[in-house]
Amino acid sequence: MNPNSKLLLAAAAAFASIWAAGAAIAADPVAKAPAGTQPATQPTIDAHWRDVLDRLGSTAFAEREAAQKELAALTYKQMELLKQLIAGATDAEVKFRLRARLTEIEEELAYSPPPISLDVQNATLNDVAEALGKAMDMHLETWPPQQMGGQGRPTWTLAVKEKPFWNVIMELQQQRGMGLQDINGQLRLMEGDRGIHAGKVFGGLCVFPQSITRSRTANLQAEPGGQLQPEQMSLSFTALLDPRVAVSNSRAPEVTKVVDDLGNVLHEEPEEAAPVRWNNFGQPTHTWGQSVQLTIPQKPGRKIASVQGRLRLVVQLATEKMEVTEVEKKINTPLNIGSRTVTFQQFEPQPDNNSVRFNMQASAQPRINQPGTELDAANAPVTVAFIDSTGKFIWGQTIQGGSGGSFGGQFVPPLKVVLSAPTKLREVTIPFELKDLPLP
Repeated sequence: MNPNSKLLLAAAAAFASIWAAGAAIAADPVAKAPAGTQPATQPTIDAHWRDVLDRLGSTAFAEREAAQKELAALTYKQMELLKQLIAGATDAEVKFRLRARLTEIEEELAYSPPPISLDVQNATLNDVAEALGKAMDMHLETWPPQQMGGQGRPTWTLAVKEKPFWNVIMELQQQRGMGLQDINGQLRLMEGDRGIHAGKVFGGLCVFPQSITRSRTANLQAEPGGQLQPEQMSLSFTALLDPRVAVSNSRAPEVTKVVDDLGNVLHEEPEEAAPVRWNNFGQPTHTWGQSVQLTIPQKPGRKIASVQGRLRLVVQLATEKMEVTEVEKKINTPLNIGSRTVTFQQFEPQPDNNSVRFNMQASAQPRINQPGTELDAANAPVTVAFIDSTGKFIWGQTIQGGSGGSFGGQFVPPLKVVLSAPTKLREVTIPFELKDLPLP
């Protein structure tokens, strides 16, 4: 991989595993009114949507289909309206259609989070991280940390509304050097020149073309006449996933077809006959650096017209979370989360030397290698995150079976542990396409 790709890959993770390890930070409470205080009246639905409800239950096919198209046009912004329509519908089939659309939107948000708004003026890196964290409902770390700030530090000014996360990051980066880095499974913003430029956004995915390299090697140890090796050409790119996407498993991004402006096919992958097997759940990632070999035709074009590819993931649609305080008092106490049982055998924070020693065990998954159970949430690992009293993410990982050792990092005691286990998974494919890339 070329140096720029390595820099971007190191920088890019700025928000990735914080969801896998740090998304366990935030609990998921749902406020409910006390028993007996729920309103008994039906929600108010305007005349237009009352008409849509009537047409969804019509005996006329054309009317039902027209109403269904209006239903399909609803987005995450109308989720509350959908919930009102569900509460107000009396026909069973109409309720089914409404609930199906609501589920579709919720699942879409799992891999394509909504746009964000940001308004910062002369903001330090810490200020930007705090504002982004509020917009995304998650905690972001920075480097250098706040205590190392002072005069001479770069600042950012940006006011945007309803823009994709990666577009906001690219606009910030264009003002000052800003990088993204993955440190022990937690993504953080960094000062510096680890920039990300000219990315293309596809829902929660952003793809950054890095380089097209054409080279030829002379093997001076080869026999005379055979020293010059055939020319080679390759395309390198980096793919980054929105840190709000809860990834349980993924495959590296795949380039399926590359065509130049003369119609030459420079690369093409055959269709896979068998479905993807997702047995081996590992440490989730949100950043990938990839390179693909390209053929060199006899009459090449001047540019690549199209690079088509895909990213295949297993995302978490629902999770169960548990916050564990006073872990030292819960040694050898079974902690049940999802279909798993987690037990700490050792937990020894040592704030004087900024380290923690621990040992823990997660109950083994019973069906990990049986066909047909790859997307069973019982087979997915548990995510563990260590958080200090200020809410700062210290360290985290996913575990299957046992895990232990020690880790370091400045923290303010007492520490707590947040466990997260998926309860519903879905396989997702995100297609992408890059266009008009100049050929060397």
